[in-house]
Amino acid sequence: MQAHETDAYILGTEDDEITRLRTQHVSWTRQQLDILERAGIRDGQHVIDLGCGPGFTSFEIAEVVGSTGRVLARDTSERFLAFLEAESARRGITCIETSLGPVEGLALAPGSLDGAYSRWLLSWLEDAAPLVHHVSTGLRPGGCFALQEYIDWGAMSAVPRIPAFDRAIEACMAYWHASGQTINVAADLPRLAKSAGLTVEHMEPVARLGAIGSLEWRWVDEFLHIWLPKLVAAGAFARADYDAWREAWDAMETEGIHRIFTPIVCDVVLRKV
Repeated sequence: MQAHETDAYILGTEDDEITRLRTQHVSWTRQQLDILERAGIRDGQHVIDLGCGPGFTSFEIAEVVGSTGRVLARDTSERFLAFLEAESARRGITCIETSLGPVEGLALAPGSLDGAYSRWLLSWLEDAAPLVHHVSTGLRPGGCFALQEYIDWGAMSAVPRIPAFDRAIEACMAYWHASGQTINVAADLPRLAKSAGLTVEHMEPVARLGAIGSLEWRWVDEFLHIWLPKLVAAGAFARADYDAWREAWDAMETEGIHRIFTPIVCDVVLRKV
């Protein structure tokens, strides 16, 4: 499972990334269940999980819609979908169907969906408008699109602040902007929704702060230890700055006084009227 998979996911699809995504999901499970409830996702419904990755979000949706519902799990990674299928079989989940391909290429039958869900997907698209239009077409009247997207990724910081940490975050933001990702896409969702015939029913920022050993700390810890070496390899983060970040991170864990302020996420529910 360690072989390279071209263009499947900007952060990679290797085993360590699946492990990281599991930790990340555990950190955000409660928020996902909350937004599914707020959106009105319930037993027996047909819901698409967009950019499902290895399926951790899909399993939560499957629990909500139950055996009489249906979850369509869409992703560009064959490796992620193979993991999802194997895990579904292990858990005895039969209501999940996988779909391989880019989310922008979806061809959804009009009115075929009760709901759609995505977490940190639109952030990685160069243009999210086509996807929002596709989802709107696929939703029945009254159907919902529940999203959890970044509204201020660059807010991530050490508390108290540390310059070496700030430089690492700045390097991430610069790389993503140069690569065409609209990382803070939540700020654009009201415009995208209106253009696609959807209304903004709910929009609320989620800011979290965690101490060493917390879910918030683990989420950021695993992400930065996997992603920053990729930036160094790409020439987007100087080795000296990376070494300074590693030294600062180790010092933070030794001192034990710091907190991590995570990226600010926005919970959004769009409704088709």
